[in-house]
Amino acid sequence: MTNSFHERLYGAESQNLFKPVIPKIIQLAQETADTLKTKFSEPLYKNPKSLTILWTPSYDFQASAGVNQADENQHSITIFYGAAIEIYKDGALLPLMCTQHLIEEKYSELFTLLDYGNGPKQIFPPDLSIDDAKIRFFNTSLTWLYLHEQAHLFQNHGAILDSELGEASKKNQFAWEEFSLEKKEPITGKEAWIRHAFELSADFEATSLTIQHLLIEDKQNLKKTTLWLFVAGLTCLFHRFYGNERSTHGGEAVGTHPDPAYRMRYAFTSIVSLLTHPMVKQYVPWANTPEDLYKVMTHAFNTANLYMQIAHFKEPGFPEFMSRTVDDSEDTKKYLATTTSTWNSLRPKVMQTYFGWGDACVMNFTKAE
Repeated sequence: MTNSFHERLYGAESQNLFKPVIPKIIQLAQETADTLKTKFSEPLYKNPKSLTILWTPSYDFQASAGVNQADENQHSITIFYGAAIEIYKDGALLPLMCTQHLIEEKYSELFTLLDYGNGPKQIFPPDLSIDDAKIRFFNTSLTWLYLHEQAHLFQNHGAILDSELGEASKKNQFAWEEFSLEKKEPITGKEAWIRHAFELSADFEATSLTIQHLLIEDKQNLKKTTLWLFVAGLTCLFHRFYGNERSTHGGEAVGTHPDPAYRMRYAFTSIVSLLTHPMVKQYVPWANTPEDLYKVMTHAFNTANLYMQIAHFKEPGFPEFMSRTVDDSEDTKKYLATTTSTWNSLRPKVMQTYFGWGDACVMNFTKAE
């Protein structure tokens, strides 16, 4: 079924059936982004700083943050139509994968850690309808994506990157900086380490603010289902930005983005730290221990990984490098340690010009995890 599912999904018949829905998806995405701008951006973008949301009519899965060359106070977040469309599509297809395919016996071992009532046969949260899941998945994922790009701007990553690379002239310092695009030749060395550290820092800020947003949406009683959908959406996003053709690297930073396993490793740590905080844990009454949180998140992570492999990447097996979310290999130790030291050298420079939602939103650690 795996190859046929992928072929049918990307076949002409499926694409033609989906086309009429695209204008509605784009409209919904624009309305959601405008709401996010009002809530998360406008209170902090004080004159002369301004932020514009730009939409690119391309079906590529891309998003970026930019600062105008001519005026450093003019910021933008650019979202491609393709990002909104694919997020919506994932929200629609993931529940179907859960209810129609992942219940097969060969996947059961991955889903025994969380019992929704019928063991590994009940993968999809029973208190969630498929239609409700689609909209909530879409809104939560787009919220995180928007906040991630905004974090690049709040933390002044473009200018700091140029300064660190010895290109501090105004022409280069305030260039439009697209963090999601990969060059033809993979970036390595100092630039790759800086970019990876910045991506993880933007992840941290976006994750922190999204969790706060979800707590409010759930009326200060965060549901398991809400956390499950959030982590499933994050997993899909991380895969999308990493791509399915890049080779697995060792303990080195390669390219503009960390691989999905490392990003999720940091995200898990961030979420658990926030939700077990003495001032927050009362709003997550079902999570008596960090393990209760990890069970929900790991279940969602496993589900979304398999979905991405089967639906989009043509590979039915669980990707080997995903073990990095928990492994203690020398490559992982090296990657975490070097990322930590890189970020610790950059954070003071970030804080000099940071204008976001408070110091607690900026990643801060003294060791690898």
